[in-house]
Amino acid sequence: MENDGKGLEEDRVKGRKVLIVDNDIISGKSYKRAMETMRAKKEKLKIKDIKFAVLCDRTGLADFSVEGYSAYAPWSLEKLDGTDLKIIQALSENGRESFVEIAKKTGLSPVGVKNRVERLINEGVLKIQGLLNIGECYSVSANVEIEADQKTISKLIEKFEKSPLVYHLVKTSGRYNLLISIISPNLESIENFIAKEVREDPGVKHIDVTVGELPIIPKAWNPPII
Repeated sequence: MENDGKGLEEDRVKGRKVLIVDNDIISGKSYKRAMETMRAKKEKLKIKDIKFAVLCDRTGLADFSVEGYSAYAPWSLEKLDGTDLKIIQALSENGRESFVEIAKKTGLSPVGVKNRVERLINEGVLKIQGLLNIGECYSVSANVEIEADQKTISKLIEKFEKSPLVYHLVKTSGRYNLLISIISPNLESIENFIAKEVREDPGVKHIDVTVGELPIIPKAWNPPII
């Protein structure tokens, strides 16, 4: 059948399990149209189950994929396609790469690349900026799990968002409700940070610290300037 349902032989799928087979999923649009069509007919045709199989899954949407997930799995299926992701990957490796060079990698014209980059920037999907090379400026990292009441967590988040050492900050569930990842030129700076910025706060009930090497990813980041 077509993605919009044309050509579907309803008698052949009525009361059965349905497997939709396609070559690959690049942007997710084909997958979504096909699945929406089948789901709309599921109750009418008493379809027991619907699965989607592809040769190559570039999005992580398929139930079965011969070649597995692609390196170009998009973050937003509504706004990005495979070409957008190739452009973003090229710029993430070298933010100053010319449209001419990116065009060679994507099969677009330089003007086509320029138009896509401008669209992605205007839509807020892409941001080009200078980043600090972590490996050249730092030597050690640490993860700090914090257990505290919600008022304290909110206060800590506001403070850590401005810290030049904190490169990852996320609220979590379970015993600990805040995870911070920090990087530093030396272990002493990490110890001082934990002692003064975390342990001294009266709202902090418990912390767990894991010290390690520099993060494998990210390799660069944009620290706040204070």
